[in-house]
Amino acid sequence: MEKQRYFILEYMEEILSDWSLAEIKQMHKYLSLRPGNTLVITKVSDMTGSDDEENVENMKKLDEFIKANNDGRILLSAKGLEQCFNSQTAAFELLVSRDLYKGGNGSVIELAQDRVCLLDLRGKKVLEPAERKDYDAYVFGGILGDHPPKDRTFALRPLFTHSRNLEEVQMSTDTAILVTELIVNGQMDMKDIPFITNPEIQNQDDPKSSVVMEGFRYVSDRLDLHTGKLAQKATEQPIMSDFIKNTLLFIDFDFNLM
Repeated sequence: MEKQRYFILEYMEEILSDWSLAEIKQMHKYLSLRPGNTLVITKVSDMTGSDDEENVENMKKLDEFIKANNDGRILLSAKGLEQCFNSQTAAFELLVSRDLYKGGNGSVIELAQDRVCLLDLRGKKVLEPAERKDYDAYVFGGILGDHPPKDRTFALRPLFTHSRNLEEVQMSTDTAILVTELIVNGQMDMKDIPFITNPEIQNQDDPKSSVVMEGFRYVSDRLDLHTGKLAQKATEQPIMSDFIKNTLLFIDFDFNLM
């Protein structure tokens, strides 16, 4: 039986934006590649507390998405990790549920502090496949990134005794979860994962228009996520949410306002 592993998203946005929802759905897709993977989204109370129109609509969509999949791969916690940490037992005690509007009123996941790894761009070591036996959970702070990075993970560092990086180029949060899954469960070294850095995305509706994801790295579609095999391709594309790639990237918005 596959070991249970938790991929914990410490949600750091004020609302559940279209972009954030798209990335969460993509995280679920990646973690569905193998059994035993569960996504835990914390700080859900921050989302439920906002009456922003986009937030309210996307909360409904997320709730429908969780219920439609009905596979238990997404769990929700109302509180952030700092609130869930018990210093006396040196463990995170996450009260979780699958009901978005309860935000954590069901079972308890208890994770020993020394069995949890923070994925941190400033971590001193690259995560390695051999470390799969050392950790039960992996923590990611996000969702939206900035270029250059603003180091929003800094607030989480004091909570963890172990941190690792995924090399020096930042990734979208869903990509970071995919890469961690490939390393931990797929047993792939970072050097063996094909990447595209600063990918240029063409607008399907206007071939003359494109957006460069400057400062970001994505997994290349040369990698078959189901078989783990590499293919030769004349033109590589980044593996990412179709909705982001085909729609959201070409909407005029400011990342810093989302």
